[in-house]
Amino acid sequence: MMNWNLSELFLPTLDMSFQASVIILLILIIKRVPGNRLSPGWHYGLWILPMVRLILPGSLESNISIYNLFPGPPQWGVDGHLLGFMVHASREMTEISKTTPFPAAPPLNLFTNILALIWISVAFSMVACIFIRSLTFLMAVRNHSQLTSETALNLLESCKKELGIKTVLVIMETDLVQTPALFGYLRPRILLPHGTIENLDESALRHVFLHELRHLKHHDILTGLIASCLLALHWFNPLVWMAFHAMKQDREFACDAMTLSHLKLPEHRTYGLVLLNLASGENSEICKKPFHGLTGIMEHKSEMKRRIEMIAAFKKRSPWYTLVVTACYLLLGLTVLTSAQIPADNSPQDLTQVSKTLVDLLVQGEYEKVTTYYDATMAQALPPEKLKATWESLITKTGAFKEIKGIRSSQYGDFDIIFVTCDFANGPLDIKFVFNRESKISGMWFVPAQQN
Repeated sequence: MMNWNLSELFLPTLDMSFQASVIILLILIIKRVPGNRLSPGWHYGLWILPMVRLILPGSLESNISIYNLFPGPPQWGVDGHLLGFMVHASREMTEISKTTPFPAAPPLNLFTNILALIWISVAFSMVACIFIRSLTFLMAVRNHSQLTSETALNLLESCKKELGIKTVLVIMETDLVQTPALFGYLRPRILLPHGTIENLDESALRHVFLHELRHLKHHDILTGLIASCLLALHWFNPLVWMAFHAMKQDREFACDAMTLSHLKLPEHRTYGLVLLNLASGENSEICKKPFHGLTGIMEHKSEMKRRIEMIAAFKKRSPWYTLVVTACYLLLGLTVLTSAQIPADNSPQDLTQVSKTLVDLLVQGEYEKVTTYYDATMAQALPPEKLKATWESLITKTGAFKEIKGIRSSQYGDFDIIFVTCDFANGPLDIKFVFNRESKISGMWFVPAQQN
């Protein structure tokens, strides 16, 4: 039962990861082509789209969805179907079902469960590491005393008022960080390396506070923690790793831009000099082992050149720019956060009648006609001669077919599952048909009839 549940979680996760990969590739194209026309804040905002896709297990169908252009993983031959539905089949197989010509089923089922177990083991380990790392850092921070400098505290309150922030913050000087950083979400703290108050003048310290308060105002700590958990769940996808790394870099550019919007033009140069001064030290990274529960003014020293170039070229955007880009974002969201539209003729009612027809054809020995309903993979796995041998072997064990007693349907993702309960001489049996979104048979099993 445990492995079955893991597979039920793992297969939809693969589907979400695939769709997020499409969004990530699209974002990389947008950033490469018209990206120089987007402000740093909009660059950072783009990465919210794959995060949403990785969080939501399903979405509304739309005729403008980008996934209408190509099939997702569940349409790739025996494909998603065989891999996914073997999980169900393995629980329902009896001596009768052993006659079904799927010799690869047990290995595939075992392979799916092994992959699911590896996936959840690594994901759990990564989440546990995030939790332990954050808790360990929190315990270490609590051992440090709060800063009592009246000048620094008054300056912090002035910056909070300027940004409209009412959250209670404390300032701590600690050797746990090498550059100023914000830590914590529910009880945030601004962490300063020892000597920061003495080494920075009031103007430079104001720039540092404005930067860290911007992280607080935009909930970057929470976003980072969510990103860490999503990365743990999708650790097998290299594009997700690439996306969240780029997201952290764009976050700093966006924070710089928002900070500059509160500074007068002559102060832009001073802000850049503050960054260069912080980057010039021997230990200019945020801390020895940065993690998502910590955001600092100097997270990636390697990006300093790009940050200085952005500061030099920074200019405030007009309201029209914001309106146009917002409209483009909404359109992009409707395109990538919706699912491909399934044709209307794929209704369960149609498939119910098709399933009855298939049973009639099997009883009449019209195996060639049955195979016309197959998808490409089923056509190879179960040609007419094998289907004939399977049906005849089934009749040998169950006795002659008598009648169709009932029919029921269910869905699994984009697939329709139809159970046709048939009465044989030796008792009832369900014939299970799995249809893909094109109404083609992707799987067929003979399973014990459901007892009412």
